[in-house]
Amino acid sequence: MNIKEVILFSDSTIALAWINSPLHQLKNRVSKIQSLTEHYQWRHISSTENPTDIISRGADPTDLKNLNLWWTGPTKFIEETNNDFSSSEIKMDSFEKELYSAEHKQLQTNNLVLSSDSDFITQILSVNVFSAEINTLKQNETIKRTNVSNLNVFLDDDDLIRVGGRLTKSELSFDQKHPILLPRDHNLTNIIMEHFHIKNLHVGTQTLLHLVRQEYWPLNGRNNARRIVQECLKCYKAKPKLEEQIMALLPREKVAVNSPFTNTGIDLCGPFCIKYKNQRKGIFNKVYVAIFVCFSTRAVHLEILTDLTSDALIATLKRFFARFFARRGICTTIFSDNATNFVGANSELRKFYQLFRNLPDNLALYLVSQSISWKFLPPRSPNFGGLWEVGAKSFKHHLKRTVGNLKLTTEEFLTVLNQIEVVLNSRPLIPLSSDPNEFSNLTPGHFLIGRPSSSILEPQLVNVSNNRLSSWQKVQKLN
Repeated sequence: MNIKEVILFSDSTIALAWINSPLHQLKNRVSKIQSLTEHYQWRHISSTENPTDIISRGADPTDLKNLNLWWTGPTKFIEETNNDFSSSEIKMDSFEKELYSAEHKQLQTNNLVLSSDSDFITQILSVNVFSAEINTLKQNETIKRTNVSNLNVFLDDDDLIRVGGRLTKSELSFDQKHPILLPRDHNLTNIIMEHFHIKNLHVGTQTLLHLVRQEYWPLNGRNNARRIVQECLKCYKAKPKLEEQIMALLPREKVAVNSPFTNTGIDLCGPFCIKYKNQRKGIFNKVYVAIFVCFSTRAVHLEILTDLTSDALIATLKRFFARFFARRGICTTIFSDNATNFVGANSELRKFYQLFRNLPDNLALYLVSQSISWKFLPPRSPNFGGLWEVGAKSFKHHLKRTVGNLKLTTEEFLTVLNQIEVVLNSRPLIPLSSDPNEFSNLTPGHFLIGRPSSSILEPQLVNVSNNRLSSWQKVQKLN
């Protein structure tokens, strides 16, 4: 028998819409149906005209004998039926659709770059979202929306709504004094906040909101920042849910008023593999990172160790002392766990300290008064050192999301370490305020350099191929 054409009928409009959808939007089973019926036609038939519906519903033999639908088929079997099957589509205007497409295109590259036309995009957004507020401000009338009127907003020369306040005469930049107002739960707001989240090495909710408010003021910003961090795929994979320990009373060293790093906690993490030379088949070496955390200011300092011997740790401590205490005083107490290299370093430092006992009395008396006390935690009790354990956790948080499985040279690894240290010392120490007059929040950087730590502006290298970049440009591209 020569079959010229095969037509398949179904009374499910949803199934027909799936079958007639593009292949990339389908699940495996639907795509398998498409491949098996590639040369067939699919048509719609109503449930009352569908003979197979009799089998699924069931029928008595006596009734089946008189069912013409079962024996002769549907009456409209040979009639042409409409082959256009509608599918449910989300309606959106052209502007929303462009923002949505731009957002997902940037997410595929995993690097979000705000173009130089961001002010123009923000202006279009203001016209679409804040059109009523803009007209009200142009007529010198009072805005009725409470969440906007409380911010004392005004229009700038580009018709952008900016947050007012009492900081006009300060030396801050215009964007910091009067950030641009952004709507809540909008695609462009999400793109901007995700850009700051990735640019600053996947920071947390508090720091993300602090950085965004340097240029923009998103409505309901705290909840929006929390959602951006929670929906970040890299942050989700790198932060499993763990049991939370009940916090003990703060020790005296944490609540005493001291200069930075007077009481310091130290911890080591690693190993990390770095290349000896920047070659394709270079020699790989293991290195470790020493994390120094200040008890009073929560400031963090990072140093590199080549191995876990006492000599390497003593050299690291000397570098740490030389960097900080020549300008800010001497550390009085160091806390650490009971690792063997820490115990060995302490004994070596005591031997080194004994050498000064034979110096002149006045110098020896000064050195004795400035001696450093090294305190160890009880064995197998890492929970006693929660302060520096959190510092190690925060360091790994940024390192995993920035470097991943890449193998860096020593110089590149030190560069990434310094950039992570800048980010860690820029975290706000207290909850952020919703008051636009409070332009700055207290960070560890204020105690170290009198202001938040920040890095210099660098050109964007996201769209440049890796084989055209130098070694330092590759490290810059990671950020």
